[in-house]
Parts: sequence; C-alpha cells; structure tokens
Amino acid sequence: MNSSSPSAFEIPSSLKGQLRHFRNRLWVLKLVEACTFSVIGFLLGFCLVFGLDRLVDTPEIIRWGVLGLSVLASLSIPFALERWIWRRRRFEQLARLLAQEQPIVGDQILGVLQLADDTSEQQRSPHLVEAAIRQVGVRLEGQDFAECLAHPRTIRRVNFMAALLAVSFLLFAITSDAATNALVRFTKPWSDVDRYTFAQLKSVSSPMVVAKGETINFQLEFDPMSRWRPDSAQLKVASAVRYSASKTGGLFQFELPGQIDKTTLDYSVGDYHKQIVIEPVARPEMKSLVAAVELPAYLQRKGEEIFEVRGGTLSILEGSRLSLSAEMSRDLISAEFNTGKVEPDGNKLELPEIHVLEDNEIRLDWVDRFGLAAENPLRLQLEAIEDQLPTLVCENLPLRKVLLTNEVLAFEVRAYDDFGVGRVGLQWSEANEEGIGNPLGESLLGAGGPEVESLE
Repeated sequence: MNSSSPSAFEIPSSLKGQLRHFRNRLWVLKLVEACTFSVIGFLLGFCLVFGLDRLVDTPEIIRWGVLGLSVLASLSIPFALERWIWRRRRFEQLARLLAQEQPIVGDQILGVLQLADDTSEQQRSPHLVEAAIRQVGVRLEGQDFAECLAHPRTIRRVNFMAALLAVSFLLFAITSDAATNALVRFTKPWSDVDRYTFAQLKSVSSPMVVAKGETINFQLEFDPMSRWRPDSAQLKVASAVRYSASKTGGLFQFELPGQIDKTTLDYSVGDYHKQIVIEPVARPEMKSLVAAVELPAYLQRKGEEIFEVRGGTLSILEGSRLSLSAEMSRDLISAEFNTGKVEPDGNKLELPEIHVLEDNEIRLDWVDRFGLAAENPLRLQLEAIEDQLPTLVCENLPLRKVLLTNEVLAFEVRAYDDFGVGRVGLQWSEANEEGIGNPLGESLLGAGGPEVESLE
C-alpha cells in the first residue's frame, strides 16, 4: 500500500503562478477603478462649482452637497480594498470569482483545490487524486485567467478621468485665478471666500447707510484688477424697480429715489452680482451748544460764565475768551471748525478757544460714523461788544439848593454796570462866578465788587 506525502497533493506550481498572476491583475485593476472613481468625483465637484460660480454665487449649502458627494466617491477606495483585496486573497476566493466569468475553468480549479484539501479522498484513492490534479494543471497550463478582467467600463472610466483632468488643467492654464478660487470654495464650503468674477468692482459696504428720504447717488467703479469691463450695469431696488446705466469714464452712476424704510439693492455688471442692504437714517443734528466765557482780567471776575447758545448770534464782551462745546445726536468721525479739524469724542465736540477781539463768524461742519454730513451745519455770528460806561442816577438832588451849615441835603444815588460796580463816591467843589472850582473834598458812598451789578 502506497502512502503519499502531503506535498504530493499540492496543486501544480504552474497553476499557482496563474492564480497569483490573476490575483495581482485583479488587485491592480480594481484599485485603479476605485482611484479613478474617486478622482472623477473630485474633479466633477470642482468643475461643477466652477461652472455654477460663473452663473451665480453658489450657495454654501450646495457647495456642501457637492463636497459631500465627492467624499462619498472617495470611499470607493476603502470599499475596493475590502471587497477585492481582503476578500480575494486566497486561491479558493479567486476560483469562485473565476467561476462567475468562466464557469468551466473556475469549477475545475475549485475541484482541484478541494481535492488538495480533502484528506479522506486522498487516503481512499491517492493515485486518482494525484492524477486528477495533474490533469487539471496540464489542461489549464498556459491560460491567462486575467483575460476575463478586461471590461469596457474601466476603459471608459479612465478616459473620462483623463478628459476631466485635461479640462481642469486647461482651466488653470487659461484662468488660474478663477480656477483657484473655485477650488477653495469647493474644498472649503464653510470659508467666507467670495466667488471670483471676471468683471470685478470695488466693494460696497453693506448695510449702506443713506440719508433718510433723500435722493441716493449710487456709484459703481471697476477694480483695477478687473479682466472684463462691460459697458452697462443693471440695478434693482427692493426686487421690483429696475435701473440701468452706461459706463462713463470707468464708472456707473445711478440716481435713485429716496428711501424711508430698510430695503435691498441688487446690482450686476457682467458676471458680477451683488446684493446689499440700504438703511436710511436721519442726518446727524446738534442737540446742544454750550458756551463758556472767561471775561477780561480787569473785571476781576472769577470763574467762567456758562450758558446754552440759542439763535444765530452770540454777543460776547470784547477781550473775553470763548470756549464752545457741542453735543450731537450721533457719534462722529470728523468735524471741521472754521478752517481747522476737530477730533470728536463720541458724539461730543470741544471746540478751540476763541479770543474775542472783533466780530467774526463761527462755522462748524461734522460727519457722523455712517459718513453722513449735517443737513444744516452751524453758522454762528460772533459779535464783539465794547464794555459800556456805568449808569449813574441821582434822585431828589435839586439843581440849585442853598444850605446853611447845619442843614442836611438828602438824595439817592443808584449805579448800574452789567459787569460789576466797583464803588460809588461823592466829590464836591467850590462854586464861583466862573463855574465849578477846584475840588474841595470827596467821600465814598458805597463799595461794590466784580459781581455786584447794581448799587444804591
């Protein structure tokens, strides 16, 4: 009785080589198909975003969707690794796959593999098993099992990927800025990257604050980097009223009716489309104007006189120093006082001190944080007034009166000066035939002060 060694029932080495060759071709082909499908998904997503961006500003949600489909396409690689490599690594697995395309060949290989592993059959008739294995090896020798792997779908997929690659490289070669922009917007849909347009305009802030109820002069200007400069622009207010303008010196000028409520404005030039919000607000007004006056030193008045200015004329004593402070209805960004700039502090202005020596005009213009100027700038006439002589009134004093030495002359003296009565006195002189002679004496009737405006 013959006993065969376990190695005597191994499948022929030629058949092993054929199966290994088939496995290698299968792995390469399926990995190529998976990688090709993944690349196609990426390139299609890029080209789709590029094409949509040429027509509209592709919404973020659509870009998220395109990126998601491209990511799903890339999952074909791990799927291929699991299905075609991990589950097609053993000879039995390869034989079952062959049986689907070449049933006769696959069944024969499966039979050989089963005989090589079936110890009971080997012990019962070892010579028949050995002969059967050798016979199948001879019959299949020289056959290329990988021929069944050739599939037109793979060729079409590779050709389609090549076409997409060619289109993508062409886009980068012709317009690298637009292609780079589309690539960033495709791969990073969450980023705040504006779409690239061949017609480029200088940005307009949104919301755009305008004067409430006043005509809006809206201007569009090309960016120096613009590669396309169409001759006309279209504009639409509140998605209803449409306007158009022709290019004049590189600018588009629109004169729009005044707006009362917040609304939207859509404008387009070539492939450039933009929507902004128009927010009408009232122009900044002056809420109050306070004057602080420091009177001349000879008046000996301490401190400043502070009062609110009302009207268009301000009368100040000549030689005084005037300081003005204004409060506006809104924070300011700039102000101009007479011919100089004034730095605002929020909605307040401290104007430079004025030495009042002559009549003058005070001019004040301001611009608020929205860029709106005052509707009625301040025009204030400054009048320098002279310090008038005091007013003196004597009552019950007769023009002529004869008095004895023991008689008394009674009368009242009233003095008034709006900037203070220092003192009031009496001086008497000898009367003669020629008139009033030399002073004979004087007497202080009352002492006032810098703040005393009247004295009796």
